[in-house]
Amino acid sequence: MEQFHGVGVTPGRVVGPVLQMPAPVSEPGPGPVPGQDAVVEAERIRSASKAVQAALKDRAAAAAGEARGVLEATALMAADPMLVKGAVKLLDPSADGGARSAERAVWESGAAVAAKLESLGGYMAERAADVLDVRARIVAELRGLPAPGIPASPTPFVLAAHDLAPADTATLDPARVLALVTSGGGPQSHTAILARALGLPAVVAAPGVDTIPDGTPVYVDGAAGTVATGPGPEQEAAAAAWAAQAAALAGGFTGANRLADGHPVPLLANVATGKDAAAAAAAGAEGVGLLRTEFCFLDRPTEPTHDEQVAAYSAVFAEFAGKKVVIRTLDAG
Repeated sequence: MEQFHGVGVTPGRVVGPVLQMPAPVSEPGPGPVPGQDAVVEAERIRSASKAVQAALKDRAAAAAGEARGVLEATALMAADPMLVKGAVKLLDPSADGGARSAERAVWESGAAVAAKLESLGGYMAERAADVLDVRARIVAELRGLPAPGIPASPTPFVLAAHDLAPADTATLDPARVLALVTSGGGPQSHTAILARALGLPAVVAAPGVDTIPDGTPVYVDGAAGTVATGPGPEQEAAAAAWAAQAAALAGGFTGANRLADGHPVPLLANVATGKDAAAAAAAGAEGVGLLRTEFCFLDRPTEPTHDEQVAAYSAVFAEFAGKKVVIRTLDAG
């Protein structure tokens, strides 16, 4: 048995076969295409970025809750002026290092934007992976290739990868994906945030899990932050016990939490919309520990009006009348 150690972001114990994410989009070679017309290539970049943005918006429309907000934010990144204009500038023969092809220009521009975010540290550094995902999608669009995506399988599996893009994580189907394990990422990455929102057992920052061969049976412990190959009877029993416990809780959980000495420990939900709050209340939450107000701003070109914000917040308050609701003011980095 080989064991990998990482950061557990969602508790849960499961056993299943691994499937690795497909290989990422390959890096374009340096230099321009012979006979390249910079004006034509610039328009190709703009068109590709708009196509990727439209595809991500379509995914967002089909998603709900936190997943929708993340996808909408990622869609905005696809048309980010810093990314697109930076790429167009690199098409010019007078650019430092000479002209690049459209694919190479997008690749280098995306790397520069990601580097700036990483230099800011914290939450913004976690967004660098989102920019690199958008970059890969634009390059794939320029090449006429399908966008990166989650592998298909007729049976449930444990998804392994270096890291997942928000566009992939947000559309994970918990009925098909038993657990999520990555060698990269962090506890505040969109991969972790969305795994928690889905209730999907997940371990991130576990070096080596992206090298486990497809089909290898593994045991994932999302609380301990461990992944082990070749699970035995003990791990099988632990996974079965967890599944039984989860089923029992789903049928009778009231949200009333107390320690053995009677001390109350309220369960507070992390929500972004009134719909999220309704789902949390239905699941037994006793209030809101974090209302993520930035999601009101992410799916539109202009900021919401005062009345729109009042309506958005009131929808959350209505679900928890007389109970605790913690509001985080706009997180603009």
